[in-house]
Amino acid sequence: MTNPAPQFRPRRSRSGGQQSRPWLKYAGLSGVAAILIVGSILAFIFARGNGNDSSPGSPTPGSTAGTAGGPEPVLDPPAYAYVVQVDDIGPTHETGPIETYIISADGFSSSGYFAAISAGEQAVEEWGYLDGYQALLQPVGQAADAAQGKPYIRTESFIFRTVSGARTAFDYLVRFHEQRPGSEKVEVAPLGNASAAFSIVQGTIPNTELPAVYNRFLFRRGNLVTIVQVFGALQFTSMDDARDFAVIVDQKALGERPAPTPTPGTSSGPGVPATTTP
Repeated sequence: MTNPAPQFRPRRSRSGGQQSRPWLKYAGLSGVAAILIVGSILAFIFARGNGNDSSPGSPTPGSTAGTAGGPEPVLDPPAYAYVVQVDDIGPTHETGPIETYIISADGFSSSGYFAAISAGEQAVEEWGYLDGYQALLQPVGQAADAAQGKPYIRTESFIFRTVSGARTAFDYLVRFHEQRPGSEKVEVAPLGNASAAFSIVQGTIPNTELPAVYNRFLFRRGNLVTIVQVFGALQFTSMDDARDFAVIVDQKALGERPAPTPTPGTSSGPGVPATTTP
């Protein structure tokens, strides 16, 4: 079965560089029945999350763990030390190898976060991009498990030379998500030195009629910028899930949790790709 697609950025060309891997995209899932169902379910969930006050800026109760504010460390690569790994989740999940790879400077510049490769190359230079990594954890039963409430968890972590460069990159990525069609900003408890959350309701869980949601939590800790995306059934998945997984990454950045650097072929972590092509 094909892994679910990230819906927050368009398809871009494959990346170059000796350690880069492609930013793989998949077609979005949609259906008329799902569209008709989404409105009522989404209204219920946002009403439940905001209580009787549905105005913007009212934080949803739930995930409050982790540290808001605090230190701004300058972390060293590799970026794959700062992603959610199988050992952080347990035996319900496994690494999705196709969506797990090093993001070189070329890979970052040619990603869908930029309208043109030249704009990405300029950002790499100006922001002082050093290293990046993407890791996908998928439920062992994949779509069947997602339909039962076990989501797909994807982490993107980027390390920059300075805190200032990471701050600029974070602000850019927030604006990018604000401008994506269908993206809704969600107010949740802050995390790290800066954070933001966005959600897209689109398509269905494969082989079901359950509406699907992509919840993305972005945060910065020092010179590290991380995006945690949780894909799952709308009725089972919330932004709190994405934030809770982001807390794991932040704890690694703060030295409060081990940040192992996995070796190729290990099943306990995202794994380091042995080749530059799929």
